Amino acid sequence: MPHLYEDFFTRNVPVDGAVVSQQIGQCMVRGALHEVYCHGKPGLVCPETSGAHDDMDLQTFLLGIDALAEPFTRSARIGFEHVGTPEELFAYLRSQGAAWEAHLLEATDHVNTHRGMLFVGSLVCAAAGVRYRAHHTCTAEHVCHYVAAMTRGLCVAELSQLPVNEQKMTAGERLYVRHALTGIRGEVERGLSSVLHYGLPTLKEALQSHCSWQDALLQTLLALMAVVEDTTVVNRAGLETLQWLSAQAQKILLAGGMLSADGRSSLQRLRDDCLRVWISPGGSADLLAVTVALYLIENGICSTH
Repeated sequence: MPHLYEDFFTRNVPVDGAVVSQQIGQCMVRGALHEVYCHGKPGLVCPETSGAHDDMDLQTFLLGIDALAEPFTRSARIGFEHVGTPEELFAYLRSQGAAWEAHLLEATDHVNTHRGMLFVGSLVCAAAGVRYRAHHTCTAEHVCHYVAAMTRGLCVAELSQLPVNEQKMTAGERLYVRHALTGIRGEVERGLSSVLHYGLPTLKEALQSHCSWQDALLQTLLALMAVVEDTTVVNRAGLETLQWLSAQAQKILLAGGMLSADGRSSLQRLRDDCLRVWISPGGSADLLAVTVALYLIENGICSTH
């Protein structure tokens, strides 16, 4: 099958903003689809199980992903047409966010499948749109650096002056007050460092080692779980549980991960443990989807692995 990006990535021709924005949005949607269809993940929704969730399943996730397609394409187009500063682009995206989130929640009957993914995915799509308009190509590094520029000062702006009453705070705000965790805000302000320095290198290395796409996704998820400040886990089970989960992911990787029998058996035990204590690394899962999307964008393909 010919690459859908052929005209935009391999030839020096004018770029149609509407078309390339749709393709960027497709990459992010495909990242989300690859994540949910990856089976064998600890505590996460996949085709075979709802993981450590009793309010969502594969169908709920697919409804959520379908609702994300328009915001992702729209974000890419907004970025493609933007002529101001990165900070101004971020402010405009945030002004659209409430409507996009309402659309997402309506699609899932108000089950929170992808609010974090909507936030980070829209930033990545917008940053890719900016880069493509200017250069007709981009790397994951360029996109992540622009995301950092867009969100410079975000944590101080949104987390330094919070309500005294914790009941009026969001879950993320409460975790910042209790544990100084910046969560997804910190991740984007750092330019998606977990994705850029751990997720993408792991995915590329696994594929170069002739792993199946399925095993490469699991290997990448483990690499992210080992380093991500996953507030989804902390909100459910506390900081010590996140520290335990990160340590387990590191041990599995040291044992070879999906490249070894020991690593595979250790991952099976971790899946059982996550169900037993009812935890789900949803933040790492969102970043796995972003990792895949950036891989597709960087390589100029809409993969159908």
